[in-house]
Amino acid sequence: MRSMEHLVGMPLPMLRLPSTAGSESGLTQLSAGRAVVYLYPGDDSTPGHSPAQPSSCAVQRADFREYALDFAAAGARIAGVSSEPHETQAATAEREHLPFPLISDHECRLADALALPTFNDLGVRRFRRLTLICDQGTVAAAFYPVSPRRSAAQALNWLHGARQRT
Repeated sequence: MRSMEHLVGMPLPMLRLPSTAGSESGLTQLSAGRAVVYLYPGDDSTPGHSPAQPSSCAVQRADFREYALDFAAAGARIAGVSSEPHETQAATAEREHLPFPLISDHECRLADALALPTFNDLGVRRFRRLTLICDQGTVAAAFYPVSPRRSAAQALNWLHGARQRT
């Protein structure tokens, strides 16, 4: 696995992407203040996934949902990004009562702009699991690889440490 240290200090590209928050602004909404942007492959990308078990992406979303108030208290907004179609994400956000938007980057334009890792899944390009912490539109930290069960806590710990450093 390659390091994502090259991302620190880079501006988050202001891509207009569909968001479940009801706008086409996508990443541009996250340029003010602090934001945690977690990238994930998408629910239908887990080989051999049984519908009876939550996918690793569902586990990760639930973890971020569980910590949503903690992120807000730390002054950070959350957004999830995948290459899944907007309609799929909208259904997921509604079904799971997510308090943060999911952003659809069907063409992986964010991956191209920042040289992020992706993979091909039966002809569909997908993001590898990665978490970015942005401050005023600039990447302040990047975590890769991340565990779906620990990425929210990892980002929150970094935010708490950043508060202590300032």
